[in-house]
Amino acid sequence: AITKVLIDLSPTSGGFYSLGTPQVFAGDFDFRWEYVTTASSVNQTVLSSGDVADFLRLKNIGDPSTRSLSVRISNNEVEVPINFGNDGKFNNFKVTRVGSLISVYLNNLLQGTVNTAWSGNSFTINEMGRLSSNNLQAFDGIISDVKLTDITTPANSLEFKLDELTANTETNNGVTLTYNNIGTGTSVRNTYVLSNGGTQYISDLRTIDIAAQA
Repeated sequence: AITKVLIDLSPTSGGFYSLGTPQVFAGDFDFRWEYVTTASSVNQTVLSSGDVADFLRLKNIGDPSTRSLSVRISNNEVEVPINFGNDGKFNNFKVTRVGSLISVYLNNLLQGTVNTAWSGNSFTINEMGRLSSNNLQAFDGIISDVKLTDITTPANSLEFKLDELTANTETNNGVTLTYNNIGTGTSVRNTYVLSNGGTQYISDLRTIDIAAQA
């Protein structure tokens, strides 16, 4: 059986992940993650510098007319419309920057592209799941299997599974990631089995449908 540990983040408890060493992406990058949420909050941060200078966040997740991914790099911000909702499904997300072009993919389907005038500005990642200490911008749900690929400097790339069942740290490429304010009970961290022809993750807690992939 193929199993996967998934961890629920809660803005109420202030759960988030932090890097021991901030990671700077000075050129082209490819960021990927998996997520599940049923929240209807206005902004949910996935990756950030730990302040408002750099972040990727799902915006207006409860409003189907204005859903977007906000991309902020060195205090410059653009929004890319995306076709997703707070459906509680297991989704795959990808954001790339190649030169001045930012592209956003949901479940392998291109959502949109934006040309910017700030391709040379660096993007710093120091936290996952919140924007600084502002829990109103925190992620409410699951973030999993984060891959941060530095296309310009591949040696700087990082990958974190975010799947520790009891431990509170992961280390990759010499960088330690810490789990903050995240409990270890089965209602927070649970083991899921890939089931029903690869269409669902099932645990004794709940069943999560996997979104159709393009």
